[in-house]
Amino acid sequence: MEGFKAVLFTTRMNVFNQTFAPVGGAINGSVYGFIWDDATCGRKSEDIMSYYIRYLRMEKEKKHVVLWLDNCSSQNKNWTLFLVMILLVNSALVQTNVVEFKFFEPGHTFMSADSFHHSVERRMKAAERGHVLTTDDFFECVNTAQQNAVAVRMDPADFCFCELECKQPTKKRPRPLLNTVKYVQFVRGSYDFIYGEDFSGQIATCNLFTRDQLRTIKSPNFDFAEKLHYRSTPCGIESTESTRLQAIKEKNVPLLPPEKKMFWYTLPERTSN
Repeated sequence: MEGFKAVLFTTRMNVFNQTFAPVGGAINGSVYGFIWDDATCGRKSEDIMSYYIRYLRMEKEKKHVVLWLDNCSSQNKNWTLFLVMILLVNSALVQTNVVEFKFFEPGHTFMSADSFHHSVERRMKAAERGHVLTTDDFFECVNTAQQNAVAVRMDPADFCFCELECKQPTKKRPRPLLNTVKYVQFVRGSYDFIYGEDFSGQIATCNLFTRDQLRTIKSPNFDFAEKLHYRSTPCGIESTESTRLQAIKEKNVPLLPPEKKMFWYTLPERTSN
């Protein structure tokens, strides 16, 4: 690409990929890569919650799901996600009876997803002219990285928030520190947060719901799907970052092939509050 310096010193748009890769006896199963960019949505707790909901709904006929996760308190460990998982497993949206989260010890050296990510990197290097120029290009790299790869595009309508929130912990009813949690279990029929601080088999429970919330969610008329509110539009790139987008349009886009330019010219923006 001509104008190498202009491209090298221009900030980029963030593209996110959450991978669900099989391990153990399921190693030949599909590898799912959930993809979106920061013009579509961000990485807040409700955004993270959204791709878990979509994944588990795709696997809704499995009765028991075990996920080994990176031990990241800000990503795979947050109370919004845990509360929603309790509600999801107890809902009609899935047929799953048990979902388990098992967190790797800090400092682990390898995950099943790492091999897939390496394949994605190789596919990116082998892309046309060695360039990945749009989110669609990255989607194609993920989708063709391996024979069992399945790229899943997260559109605005796939992101949601739940109107129910965790109750605040108290001295009498504390919650565990997230960095001490190593194991979490969500069981159909239980509205407790079930967790362990090691893998010895010892578990503890705490309650994330208020009494009024428990009364509501245990009612026969309660419908979890009605408590999820989905986006109708992309979040857009914040106007405070307009200089970033403007720099890309001025320096990078003129160097792109004609068929790639429209993606950048039509990126949604939003006005900051």
